[in-house]
Amino acid sequence: MINWQQFGLKKDPYDTLPLIEGGDLPIEKAFVGRAKEIQTLDSLFETENRFALTICGEVGVGKTSLANFRKFIWKYHKKKKLFSFRREIEACDHLLNKQSFMIEIIGSILREIKLIQPKLLEEKLLQRLSQIVDITQTLNISAGVNILGYGADLGVDKTTVPPLQLSNASLEQHFLDLLEFIKKTEIAQHQYQGLVVHVNNFDVILKKDGGKRKAIDFFNEIRDLLQTPDIYFLFLGPRNFFKDIISSQKRVESIFVHTPLFINPLSKTEIVEAFEERMNLLRSEGVTNFIKPVEDEVIFELYDLYGGDIRAIMAALRDILGQYAGTTTHPLTREESLYLLGKERWEHIENGLTAEQR
Repeated sequence: MINWQQFGLKKDPYDTLPLIEGGDLPIEKAFVGRAKEIQTLDSLFETENRFALTICGEVGVGKTSLANFRKFIWKYHKKKKLFSFRREIEACDHLLNKQSFMIEIIGSILREIKLIQPKLLEEKLLQRLSQIVDITQTLNISAGVNILGYGADLGVDKTTVPPLQLSNASLEQHFLDLLEFIKKTEIAQHQYQGLVVHVNNFDVILKKDGGKRKAIDFFNEIRDLLQTPDIYFLFLGPRNFFKDIISSQKRVESIFVHTPLFINPLSKTEIVEAFEERMNLLRSEGVTNFIKPVEDEVIFELYDLYGGDIRAIMAALRDILGQYAGTTTHPLTREESLYLLGKERWEHIENGLTAEQR
């Protein structure tokens, strides 16, 4: 365990999870950089009445934090407010069909409303949709399928749940009714003009056998849904995502923003700035100045080692500090840090080696 208090910090500034609305770090203050990408996203939100956009980049580059940040800003701080749910949808094998996708979106919206204005769930439409989501979730859990991003084989008897008879057309009408509800109903003192749907994890899908074919079929199946006015779809994936999946099908490509938003690694100085901002936000009460855990040169070295992958950099920093047993009044130097990182990595492999290999 790392004692963050010794640095004057309340919590871990190197948490590898993406920034998110309602997290330990206020997303509107912790997000750093990406001015050009923000301008592109904001321009699309401002000028279009709908779109489907791919956000492409390597794993760990910060795609999810960017999407979460702009969702938050357009949810609360723009004149044209767009409703969104704080937890992104995670693409998985079960999700790659139209009905499951719509149910996932509906369930995510209902969970968000429950967080910010639970009284609204007493509305008849939302009660009906909650029943649909609950029944579908129960059916899929009973079959050992991961539904709505949760669940496992809990051994539920399938015969205890009545079958769900719901056509895609019927479900799509429910979905459109929910969209109209969002636009016509004041939610947590905000009036919304549309909905942002954010889907992650196509990196994982495309690494699986048959994943490319499944993704192509999925986008063909939901093509009409992606043209729904006042819905803004963000699909996150690897750098080849648009080229290999979206542009391979002309009918699908025609409804997407033709230029994907490519996300490159932050610069070395931007990553240092981001870490310093996190530490400032997590500073312990009564502490005037926090102590940087490591010198900036350590971050520069790790940046080169991991190709700018901020998630890998943060994980390495935690591993370094986890090896440090004492207390410090100064940031660890490059030499100290690389020694500790080597020590941590060595412990992982040493036991599996012969004397000669060691």
